[in-house]
Amino acid sequence: MSSRSSRLRDIVHAHWDGLFGGYSSVFGAMLGADDRGGLASVPTDVTKAQILDPEAWAQESFDLAKQYAYAAPMRIRRTPVGLTRDDETNARSQAALAAARLANLINSALR
Repeated sequence: MSSRSSRLRDIVHAHWDGLFGGYSSVFGAMLGADDRGGLASVPTDVTKAQILDPEAWAQESFDLAKQYAYAAPMRIRRTPVGLTRDDETNARSQAALAAARLANLINSALR
């Protein structure tokens, strides 16, 4: 990987890694998950949240990555692409869905 490609990859990852706060403590993560603008306030698809198969989650994530994260213009541009509010909204929705699925999976395992 070229130095330029490596820098671009790092910029994209830094954005996504910090999208939800880039927490350095459990308290910070809990604060970001509360219902005052955190992931708890993001509505989720109840039907999708009931899927308890991690392989299905992985396939869905792979399909979404191909459709959004690695599609044009990201895939073909040599300069960083500005991310939109829709990108952030979609990422927050997926994170909230992941949290709901994990909670459902844990609840199912503890029954």
